[in-house]
Amino acid sequence: SIKEKQKIAKELQQDIYDEACAFPTIVIPYQRNISWRWLVIPEIAETPNCYSLLDSNSWWIDEDLKKETLEAMKSGTTFPKIIKTYDKYKLNK
Repeated sequence: SIKEKQKIAKELQQDIYDEACAFPTIVIPYQRNISWRWLVIPEIAETPNCYSLLDSNSWWIDEDLKKETLEAMKSGTTFPKIIKTYDKYKLNK
């Protein structure tokens, strides 16, 4: 039941707190993403605690670009490669 799940979840949270658990992670100052043309990411996508722009949920699907891209794929048309570099993290050094 929902109440039982809530009770168990609270007990687990308390156990983790009581044990002072630490979950070591590695943070790297770069990322690489690849996506279809129709996945649009805003020019400034700064979401705290997200290490990937696609994980930040700040993207959307452009239906017109999707249609254009799928038609181009069928006809063999290609688009130029686009490389965007986000290096704002360097300013924090």
